[in-house]
Amino acid sequence: MFTTRRALAVATVCMSAAMLAACSSVTTLNTEEAQAAISKGLTDQLGGTYTVTCPESIEAKANATFTCDVTDTASGATAVVTATQTNDQGNIDWEITESSSATPEPAAS
Repeated sequence: MFTTRRALAVATVCMSAAMLAACSSVTTLNTEEAQAAISKGLTDQLGGTYTVTCPESIEAKANATFTCDVTDTASGATAVVTATQTNDQGNIDWEITESSSATPEPAAS
């Protein structure tokens, strides 16, 4: 009987610890999927190929925003994309919020 009570007590402690860990864990976005979605969207809209770099750990939270750096692989031009999470399941909307040319503008004479 002692063995049964002890096993039950250990199982209860383990379940409580697992539930506590689940409650305190933060869900993060799959950064690789976000980068791929933005890159594909840029290619679909503008043509070309793009390297997109987003933060490694982004909390999944509806209406939260984050920024990603974008580089046009052909020209070297860079941009910043601001993404807004439409829900906490990894869905995002994004827009280019800053851009620069790889070739500097000619200086005014």
